[in-house]
Amino acid sequence: MIAAGKYTARVADYGVRVGETGRPSLVVRFQVGTESVFWRGFFTEKTMEITTKALHAMGMKTDQLDLLAEGPSSGVLNQDLDISIVVEHEERDGKKYAFVRWVNEPSIGGIKNCVSRVEATQLFAGISFAAKARVDDIPF
Repeated sequence: MIAAGKYTARVADYGVRVGETGRPSLVVRFQVGTESVFWRGFFTEKTMEITTKALHAMGMKTDQLDLLAEGPSSGVLNQDLDISIVVEHEERDGKKYAFVRWVNEPSIGGIKNCVSRVEATQLFAGISFAAKARVDDIPF
């Protein structure tokens, strides 16, 4: 079983199921190296925002949810896209299971949160940076 934690994964398979309430849910199998782990997206008023964000992270660009029932042959979810997932464990019937708790767009090392040049000027005020090596100092 895959360990709990944050992973980069790809969509391997997906389809639509009918839940216990009679409402549709989306089941996605993610591939992480040689291991698989599942995520379920629900389409209720309470969960729609989270499910929508997850679908966008998986590359969905249409509003035709019914196409998801065709699985990978529909091309609705991008199977070539690296996706950030958070895996957690739960216990049911005395057995431990891994599942995907969160599906997110991959982060790129915090580059999204960089400051503007004006802010950088203020942050670097008083810090002196001068190249120590001069052309004459290079030994060749």
